Parts: sequence; structure tokens; C-alpha cells
Amino acid sequence: MAKKIWISWVLLVMLGALVPLLLWRSFVPSADAMRGALYLSLALLPVHGLWLRRLRARGAWAPSGPWLTYGPVKRWAMGVLVLVFCAAILWIDLAITLPSLYTRWWGMPSQQATQVQPHRSSAKHSCRHQLKIEGIRFPLFEFCIDAEQLAQWPAQPLPATVLLRRSALGMEVLGLRLVRPAPPSTDDPEPGNPQAAAALQPPLPTPSLQGAP
Repeated sequence: MAKKIWISWVLLVMLGALVPLLLWRSFVPSADAMRGALYLSLALLPVHGLWLRRLRARGAWAPSGPWLTYGPVKRWAMGVLVLVFCAAILWIDLAITLPSLYTRWWGMPSQQATQVQPHRSSAKHSCRHQLKIEGIRFPLFEFCIDAEQLAQWPAQPLPATVLLRRSALGMEVLGLRLVRPAPPSTDDPEPGNPQAAAALQPPLPTPSLQGAP
């Protein structure tokens, strides 16, 4: 029974870390949430180690497979890699998955004035065409647009209003609205003004937020 509980817990933790990376990347955790998740994930590692040791003492679990053929040095190195991997998975759960669910349910609507700029990602299968939002530096955040929208965007940053849902644990980007410049007056003394020419162009398409597949 204890072994089944352990396996179920591991699968739940793994699934909780994979869901936000595969289905949506619109959440940006706060600095305090990321720091607290790091401390808590490191604190939970000894707890899991003690649980495994207790299961092994009861005969409910034992190392198997290639682990039995490893020497002391290789076992130590693999143990460190496993600990780093487990800490990373726990950090994603505690810093992204749980805070994003909390923000989605109890966050407050908000808006933020910023600038956006198109960006072509090196990814081959997910979110190749993106918008970079000024002020967001979280590496797991993505705002996807399609290739047609990217082709219509100028290279320079454009002002925009970002629609958000905020909580103490972070913010979820729901979408954005472009802020178009005011049309120039008919007696504009600078007919070659590039800003005036840009204002006369058709409005750019409003991008929609897409989760990374």
C-alpha cells in the first residue's frame, strides 16, 4: 500500500510540473513565490529521502535495474542528478502550477501599459512566433502569435495595454490591446514623418494568447 501511495505521489508531482509547460505558459510567478518555492522544494528533498529509506527498511521498496551495477562514484553522481531533477520538478509545481491555479481562481483583473515587440523563436514545433512583452523576463513565459500576424508587425516596439489577472503569487497574461497613435492633422508640416505614415496604415491585428502545444 505504501509503495502504491509513493508511486501515485510521484506521478502526480510529475504531471503537475508537465501541465503548465505543455498546455499554457501565460503565468509569471512573483519573485517571492519563486524564492519561497525554491526553499520549500529543497526542504522537501530530505523528507522524500527519509520516506524512501523507511520503505526500504520495511521491504516495500528497493533499488533495481542498472543502479545495482553502478560503482560508488557513479551512484553518488547519479544521486546528485536525481536530487537536482527532483528539486526542479518540485520547484515548477510550487512556483508555477499551484500559484497559477490560485491566480486563475482568486486573482483580480488588472491592466498594465507596456511595449511589445515581435520575436521569432528557435523552437521547431511550438510557439515559433512570439511577442516579447517589456518587463517580463520569465524564461518559461510565451505569448504566441501566428506567422501572418508576425509578418504584419513592424520591427520596432509598439505601445500596448496588457490584460492581466494578478494575485500575491504572480500574474497571468490574458491578452493585450495595441495602443494606436493618433492620426496626424491635415496640415502636418512634416509630410515625410514616419510616425504619421505609420498612423495611416491599416490597424495591426490584435493578437490572441495561445498556450504552447
